[in-house]
Amino acid sequence: MPAYFDPSLIDQLTGYLIIDTNVLHSCFTDPKFFVDFMVITKNTQLLIDPIVRLEFMRGAYQENLYAEKRAFLEYDKFYIMTDHYQMYKDLYDRALSISRIYSHHGKPDLKLGDLFIIARMAIYKSRVILATMDKDDFGTLLFNRIGIATFTREKKDKHVQKDIIEVTQFLRFDQKQCDECFGGLPKR
Repeated sequence: MPAYFDPSLIDQLTGYLIIDTNVLHSCFTDPKFFVDFMVITKNTQLLIDPIVRLEFMRGAYQENLYAEKRAFLEYDKFYIMTDHYQMYKDLYDRALSISRIYSHHGKPDLKLGDLFIIARMAIYKSRVILATMDKDDFGTLLFNRIGIATFTREKKDKHVQKDIIEVTQFLRFDQKQCDECFGGLPKR
């Protein structure tokens, strides 16, 4: 599974990087994806949002899969982000504001997990980057796109081998754009 990306992306990705659930799942299920992703993000500290952790673990009802996923999250390059009462209160307040912005822009059905990830990024402002494959909920309304990486993987489907192309985008929250969107909400 080759990965395609602008080599300068590696130098642009520095500091803290939050991994969205879809990227984390691909890292878990595809060792080649994981190796390539680690090369691209080698200059970052990889953060796992508590919501992402919950989404990643959700559905692992078999004991062995549950144990494998828990062990994977304990990889020494992953840091689980802290959660406490004040953070929860701030997340809730930001999430309500962001949901209003998304609703005003025709996206009232933003997934709850994505809403809380965006809210956390709003709290940290531009100090964190998000790696996600979700282009619908994480577009350029409130984010600046730093770059993209394309991963090709092979998948067998009913005895037929086919290529699946996955695009991971790297985004930074744009506080100025968020303030402008919030200020543009109708008053009545």
